[in-house]
Amino acid sequence: MNGLVKKYLKKILWALKLDITPNIKYDRLTFKIINQTLKKDSVCVDIGCHIGEILEQMIKKAPHQNHFAFEPIPKFYNIIRNKYKANVFQLALSNQIGELEFNYVENYPELSGLEKRDYLGLKDPQINLIKVKVEKLDNIIPTSTKIDLIKIDAEGAEYNILLGAKRIIMDSKPLIIIEFEKGSTEFYGVTPKMMFELLNNNYNMNVYTLESFLGKQSPLSEQRFIEIYSNKETIYFLSKPK
Repeated sequence: MNGLVKKYLKKILWALKLDITPNIKYDRLTFKIINQTLKKDSVCVDIGCHIGEILEQMIKKAPHQNHFAFEPIPKFYNIIRNKYKANVFQLALSNQIGELEFNYVENYPELSGLEKRDYLGLKDPQINLIKVKVEKLDNIIPTSTKIDLIKIDAEGAEYNILLGAKRIIMDSKPLIIIEFEKGSTEFYGVTPKMMFELLNNNYNMNVYTLESFLGKQSPLSEQRFIEIYSNKETIYFLSKPK
């Protein structure tokens, strides 16, 4: 099935709300949040851009060239750079600066990351170690730029990325859509308690699932957040300034 057919099939499934995979459900809910919360002049950051499906929706809702996209894998970086008018960087983000080895899983690129992780039963992950530049988001985004939405999908590195984005989060107070998954985060030494405390206490943000945010429900307690993470009820969350 080619990419164009997949794209139209996804649109049909989204319209019918047929969430046949967790990723299709995530995309549908994320697009809904983008459409409900962004304005024409909103500026977004897409971290772990992959082939740019989320970035494309950001640009459609806020059609300018000021969005920021980050993708360390050369193949996908080149796709994004050539396809979308945005500030595109071939970088991995973290709370440090330098050059590190990156585990590019060629037969399942969505699971690629700075650290090896649980590859979800993949029998033979074809890992190609590549060198990537690593930066802090705070060092990339100009201090004069207000960020409205950050999406992070980094296969376990999300906590360190947030540490490296403290200025932006405290100054801009953006919405943050984040993947936080058991099976990846522990390989970075991160627990759900650490993540909740960083967002809720340090950054003064409430935490929701995507569905509870859209349903205008109360924010998650720490206990409930840990329970959802541990049981893998969902791996996608949203943080909003209190």
